[in-house]
Amino acid sequence: MEQPVKQLRPAVGSRIGINQFGFYVEGNAPAASYPHPFKPALQVGIGAAVKISRGLILSLKNIEPKINGVPISGDTKNAQPALKLDAKNLNTGTLASWVCVEAEPNADGVLDEHSRVEIVHEFSQPLVLTGKFGRAPLAMILWSAAKMPFRAFEIAYFNLRYVHVVPAPGAGPAKHFFL
Repeated sequence: MEQPVKQLRPAVGSRIGINQFGFYVEGNAPAASYPHPFKPALQVGIGAAVKISRGLILSLKNIEPKINGVPISGDTKNAQPALKLDAKNLNTGTLASWVCVEAEPNADGVLDEHSRVEIVHEFSQPLVLTGKFGRAPLAMILWSAAKMPFRAFEIAYFNLRYVHVVPAPGAGPAKHFFL
């Protein structure tokens, strides 16, 4: 007795095709979401602000930056904080500002739980590598001519490693790197 030939049947979300090489199956893969660190969420209108998703500054300890003393992911007493955006120092030539992380190491040049690691809003100098603290941009904010923010472009997609380099005596100031 001859067995019946089984036919291929597509499932929901898939398609079966045929070409000179035989059958093939196509499917719509679900879009993968990656909750990456330091992703900006712009809140526009009166009282414009930006929220930053949780990210870490990697040093000897992994440190979560703060906004006004609250970790950027919030804590048990506070919801996720928003960084207020104020256009008073906006350069009307560029109509851009930056959301940056600032890190100030301790006297040994190490970031620890007592170091200042904050998210700040900066208008002119998003990158500072020398001096008492280091600053690295996380997002660029675009402003309209009416001085209202309308777009946030993410710059940092991963946790940042912080390195403080102390030069040899007489070789210049210490340097801060965010890698």
